[in-house]
Amino acid sequence: MIPPDPEDGLPEATEISPAVESGDPLGAVSHGEDFLQAEATDSRSPDPLGAARERPEHLESTEPPPLATRLLASTLLTIIALFLLYSPWPLITKLHAVGAACCAQIPSHTITFQGRPMPIDSRNSGIYLGVLLAIAIMWVGRRQRAASYIPARVRNLLMLGVLAMMLDGFNSVAQTHHFHVLYQDTNLIRVITGTLAGMALTILVVPIYNRLVWRDSAIIAVAEDYVELGGFLIVAILVIVSLQAAPAALYYPLSILSIAGFLVTMTMVNSCIILVSLRREHTVADERGLFLPALAGLVFTLGEIFLITTFRAHAG
Repeated sequence: MIPPDPEDGLPEATEISPAVESGDPLGAVSHGEDFLQAEATDSRSPDPLGAARERPEHLESTEPPPLATRLLASTLLTIIALFLLYSPWPLITKLHAVGAACCAQIPSHTITFQGRPMPIDSRNSGIYLGVLLAIAIMWVGRRQRAASYIPARVRNLLMLGVLAMMLDGFNSVAQTHHFHVLYQDTNLIRVITGTLAGMALTILVVPIYNRLVWRDSAIIAVAEDYVELGGFLIVAILVIVSLQAAPAALYYPLSILSIAGFLVTMTMVNSCIILVSLRREHTVADERGLFLPALAGLVFTLGEIFLITTFRAHAG
């Protein structure tokens, strides 16, 4: 036998089955069958370049929605526009009309800005400003899909804020009806307990909302520790100081934001109810997909406000 010429290059080395090396012929046959089966599987797999030629998922989401979806969105937007147009003018009257659906608007419990009262009382102003700003912090911090529950040590602290508001609420009711009270309630106390409770409830409840709505929620908590909770506390202090100082320049911004917080809260609740009723929970893939459920939830909220204000007008 003539040895191969080094100039021609050596043939490519072939991996030898361990069974052949050990002298087990049956093992070699088995190894060969496994190799052939793997080859057959590879031959049936799609073209590896095909995956690269497929459109990325984010590009697929840019396709226009179906006609039925666009018609539904247009109908819902029309309803919202009609509500805005035909509810009482001017703007502050609209805000007070919406606020009447969630608040008794007791003058002595309401913060005034140079004689102009907020659309809702001091406790509700704190609650809904806290809700709205807590949600804003989550979106800025990219935790709007956070679905992990809050660690126990953080949760217990948040629950203290909620319990403080409940205690202050009962004490305030007792004071209004001239019963025995633990302390004399003030609007400052109502604002403090309301703001802290609004933020605390939002941090506690948002993970439940995210588990119901998103197809792929984030395995992360809204606040993992006291340091992250500190950011929410700083914003809460700013809300409390702004409401207590009540500068004229902040009258409209705080009035609009407090009513927006109420609308956002009710929209989230109603959108969850709609998705669960239609068995469409866990189906929202991205923020764009959240638009239609949120729009439907807002329309339901406006309908509830209309019914409540109409009932109160006829009952009063």
